Amino acid sequence: MVWTSPTSPVGGLVVGGRRRSSGFTLMELLLVAAILGLAAAIAAPRVAAFAPRVHLGISARQVIDVVRLAQVTAANSGQRAYVAYDLTSEAARVLGSEPENDESRLSEYLSEGVCISAVRPSGQAEVTSGSARIVVFPGGYPWPHEVELRTAAGSHVTIRFRGLTASIDEGSQ
Repeated sequence: MVWTSPTSPVGGLVVGGRRRSSGFTLMELLLVAAILGLAAAIAAPRVAAFAPRVHLGISARQVIDVVRLAQVTAANSGQRAYVAYDLTSEAARVLGSEPENDESRLSEYLSEGVCISAVRPSGQAEVTSGSARIVVFPGGYPWPHEVELRTAAGSHVTIRFRGLTASIDEGSQ
C-alpha cells in the first residue's frame, strides 16, 4: 500500500487502500445544480415584480430630459419652445417655436408597459386622452404642470415641473 499526503504532487488521498482523485462526483454536482435551481425559482418572481418600477423610473427620466431640452432650446433661441405629450402613442416630444409645427427636435418613447395617463397644466383642465402641449418660455421656464405615468399593473409616478425644477413622486398600486 502506498501512502501519499493530501498535498502530495502525486495527487489523491488513499482511503481504504484506494486512491481518491480530486474533483466532484456526479451526485455532488447534481445537488449543487438543484440548490441553484431552487434559489432561482424563489428569486424570479421578485425580480419580475421589480421590473415595472424600473421602467417607470426610466420613463420619468425620459420625460424630464425632454422638458430640459425644451428649456435649453427656449433659452438659446430667445423664443418659446413647446413640449408635446402624446397620450396615445406614449411619447413626449420637443417642438420648435411654432406650436402647430409637428416637426419635433426630439421624440422620446416611453419604456415598454408605461403610458402617460394624465397631464395637468396649472390652472387648466386635466388632459387624459389625445395630446397636450406645454409652453416653455424664453427664459427656460416651463408652464407649471404635472405628468402622470402609469403601468398596466397600476404603479404610477407623478412628475411635477415648477420653475426650473422637476420632482418625482412615486405612487403605489
